[in-house]
Amino acid sequence: MVGQYDNSPNHSDGNGFILDIDATPSACAGTAAPYEPAALIVNNVAYGNGGRCAEAFQVGFFWMMANNTRIKNNLDNVNANQATAASLDSDTAKNGYFADNISVSWQASNPPYDLRNAGANIQYFANLAWGAPCLRILPGLIFAQKIRSSSKQTR
Repeated sequence: MVGQYDNSPNHSDGNGFILDIDATPSACAGTAAPYEPAALIVNNVAYGNGGRCAEAFQVGFFWMMANNTRIKNNLDNVNANQATAASLDSDTAKNGYFADNISVSWQASNPPYDLRNAGANIQYFANLAWGAPCLRILPGLIFAQKIRSSSKQTR
């Protein structure tokens, strides 16, 4: 998923992938809306989106796992909704899993991962973060660091 931020005055949320609230009546008899089936986002590269790479927004069960890579998203910082948004986040969602993802942030105001508005049972496993501090330290994150060599090569 490669986005193209055009700097126009017309804004959308600009997310690469979004699992959004389902306010329609459920197809499952006896189940109150909103009801979302489990969702899996797997093996994607998201680059250059105006908004987040991926967001789980008010969903009841989701997986975002297995080899997802997010690089230089959140390009539309004119949109107040994106000013401090994480590249990969969960907002008022529950029963979700983030595993084996790589998230590279391009500026300090947009963390690689975030958990917003008190989600329940959101779990993180072996996720790599680089480029900006996370707003909270979440279990299951691995922070990459630049390797600096101070030794001089001699002949």
